[in-house]
Amino acid sequence: MTPKAAGLVYGLEDRPPLGSLLLISFQHLLLMSSTLALPAALMAEIGGSVIDGRGVLALTMIAAGLGTILQACRLPGVGSGYLCPNLCGPNFFLASANAAWLGGLPLMRGMTIAAGLFEFLFAGFIRRLQPLFPTAVLGVVVLMVGVGLVPIGASRFMSIAYAGDPVSGGRVAVAAITVLTMVAVNLFSKGTAKLFTVLIGMVVGYLLAWIFGYLVPDTDAMVAAVPWFGLPAINTFFSLEFRWDLLPVWIIVSICGALKSFGNLVLCQKYNDDQWTETDIAGVRRGLMADALSLTTSGLLGGMATDTSSSNVAFSGASGATSRVVAYVAGGAFMLLGLSPKISTVLTLMPSPVAGALLLFVTAYMMMSGVQIISRERLDSGRLLCLGLAVWAGLSVDIIPSVYADVPSWIRPLFASSLTIATVVAVVLFQWLRLADWRHGGR
Repeated sequence: MTPKAAGLVYGLEDRPPLGSLLLISFQHLLLMSSTLALPAALMAEIGGSVIDGRGVLALTMIAAGLGTILQACRLPGVGSGYLCPNLCGPNFFLASANAAWLGGLPLMRGMTIAAGLFEFLFAGFIRRLQPLFPTAVLGVVVLMVGVGLVPIGASRFMSIAYAGDPVSGGRVAVAAITVLTMVAVNLFSKGTAKLFTVLIGMVVGYLLAWIFGYLVPDTDAMVAAVPWFGLPAINTFFSLEFRWDLLPVWIIVSICGALKSFGNLVLCQKYNDDQWTETDIAGVRRGLMADALSLTTSGLLGGMATDTSSSNVAFSGASGATSRVVAYVAGGAFMLLGLSPKISTVLTLMPSPVAGALLLFVTAYMMMSGVQIISRERLDSGRLLCLGLAVWAGLSVDIIPSVYADVPSWIRPLFASSLTIATVVAVVLFQWLRLADWRHGGR
């Protein structure tokens, strides 16, 4: 058994006391709920019924909870054994919305299943693909996963939805106080108090949002309108469709999701091992298999695509609690909450300043973890240049996305996120370096 890493309060195999376990799991539940607005947004876009909307939300939660539990297991061929929770995958949203527009929920389900099956294939070949992902490239993946969260985190922190929206000083103040509270707890607390960094910050944030009237409008009415318990139902539950012309986009999105999970799993390995120097590729393979199973299950059930949560992984490292027992509790609770429309609705109504503060806290931790991974590899000037070009390419997508508006449609998915293009550039340039090193060594 690997010794518990320094700085962890509860390591991988530790069993936290019941009270601490429930509070830590609750914080993970809040993070897992951060993307539950996506199913509602998708159904609003396609004009879906209320029944279908609740069904998609509930079934997504059930699939994500199941994926969280599977990831923490070490079953034959499936499960990394780490606390690496699942949630509704934001990187799948555009592809899901497009499929739902073209063929409704049946087509979205069919394409989600196809993406899950492709990830199974990707995971099966990951050992042969390992040379494509040296330590420095994996660091870029982790770094850019964090960078990809910056735009949504910043917009929520500032409580603006579109460029040019007025900035509310009061909302920004609530967000700033919330994040400063979390930073203070993380830096100055001793013992188990550090475990509740996010919970303490969110209590402060919710209290301030309530005092200054920044809670989501009509919160009481929206919560009162839904029942405490209800089995998920979708009018098109037994319908399934597939289109070959959409497959290339879904394959690219699936690869991006797998690479994101790859980076999350590497981060889990790093958090739990002070002596970590290289990736346990067998563990990553089992983790990707669990991720693929969760994704496929979500499609079969009728939910939106799921993915591993970078925010949860970063929080586990920042809080010092990486026990996989937390995954069993949080995953099981998330599945049960899928059967309670009232509670799941409450989880989706987080005030924007609080959500922004939360994302800022975990994103900063994740980006610096990526830099730390990169620094573990000896980098000459050529490798530094390749990494710089990859990060530059990724940042350009987030900073000036309009530059890529006219790229051909068949390659456009590569420019859908900073993570995608940065990873592709890093992989290609590092393989070019390998070829150059080989040719130089052969002379």
